[in-house]
Amino acid sequence: MGVPTRDTAFSDDYQSSVCEVVKGVDYNHGGPVEFAVSINNGADYSMNNPTFHYHAIPTLDSIHPSLGSITGGTTIRVRGSNLLQGFIRSCIFWDTAKAGMAVMTPILEYISSNEVTCQSPALIDSRNVTVFVV
Repeated sequence: MGVPTRDTAFSDDYQSSVCEVVKGVDYNHGGPVEFAVSINNGADYSMNNPTFHYHAIPTLDSIHPSLGSITGGTTIRVRGSNLLQGFIRSCIFWDTAKAGMAVMTPILEYISSNEVTCQSPALIDSRNVTVFVV
């Protein structure tokens, strides 16, 4: 787990600071954090603070099949971790050869937190693309 920290972000508009108290959260596991506010530059903080829950960052391990038709419509099975329903909504097919052109397609099916499916988009010509989930 992460190390408890206190990170502060200042607001020029309100002459105050907002503080997030992170209690043992790391990027791979997520978890709850306490959210506190100070209006006197950190001398005092709010009490009975609400909790905000971070979700772990999704990671991709594989896609299958790894190729499909340029007309699109190929169902792609994406495997990884932290692919949580309600937080992962789309696959992005990023064509780095075409100045970063990206096409977003919705998740077709949530099989588990480790597997989802989506459909490949049509492309003008045959090329490699990078796949992300968001």
